[in-house]
Amino acid sequence: MTHLGEEDIARLIDNEVSEAEREQMLDHMADCRECRSIYSETIKFLEEEGELKEVVELEKKGSGRLINMSRRTWIPLAASLLIVILAYPLLKQILSFNSLSEEVIAHHETRIEAIGSDSGHQFADPNNKVYAAIRIGIWMEDLEGLTKDRQQKENTDKYIDLLIQDLERFLPEGDLLLKEAAGLDKSNYRDVEVNIQLKMDGFGMKAFYHFGRFLESTLLTALDGKRPALEELSAYLTMAKESALPQGVTRFLEQLRNQVDPGQIVETIGNTIYIFTE
Repeated sequence: MTHLGEEDIARLIDNEVSEAEREQMLDHMADCRECRSIYSETIKFLEEEGELKEVVELEKKGSGRLINMSRRTWIPLAASLLIVILAYPLLKQILSFNSLSEEVIAHHETRIEAIGSDSGHQFADPNNKVYAAIRIGIWMEDLEGLTKDRQQKENTDKYIDLLIQDLERFLPEGDLLLKEAAGLDKSNYRDVEVNIQLKMDGFGMKAFYHFGRFLESTLLTALDGKRPALEELSAYLTMAKESALPQGVTRFLEQLRNQVDPGQIVETIGNTIYIFTE
């Protein structure tokens, strides 16, 4: 779709769009660097001018509306909200989080046991920043649910350690993002996620970061017995070929095209992820 205009933003914030149109807008905002840049500059301007003064409480997904606000206020507020919550592709999961299933918890515990810091595990090709960007995406996808589950504090902390290890392959010691990630929890998850995405974008690793999130999201969905939407698969298959990722990655993604059984999907995605975390 074309770039979002002021009318689009006003209707989106005021919940006056269809579900299909809303999803299309969210998808656009997730991938459009230009729109995010415009929103970011808008926020900066408003903060400098002291005009962003309204405080709005949003209800749960599907019921939030802005009351008694002019369009002149809607648009700056849209910029403020969207730069924080629309810069990543999994908004629906964040807004409607449910407790983790036993299968997902078991998956995390098995993975942590296999690659935990006390096991002597070495990441595959630790000096390869492409691999590190993919793993950062995987860890962030895992932390999406873990940070919201109080009973998963131990697993959360271990995934944060893995995240920081890979972030350190890009960032200098003492970088503010490393400090933010070290204190990551549900209260600052969104800010950390957005900052990580912007960092990956700056290093030219955004596509690989999102590939990692796609892999883990597909696996976690399949663990819950569901066949995930695989619209992105073709794009990532092309990326894998053009980026000269290991042939195993391409082979597994091609296998995934025709798989409908969640168990097969889990196995195929697991084999793909293992290439980067062996």
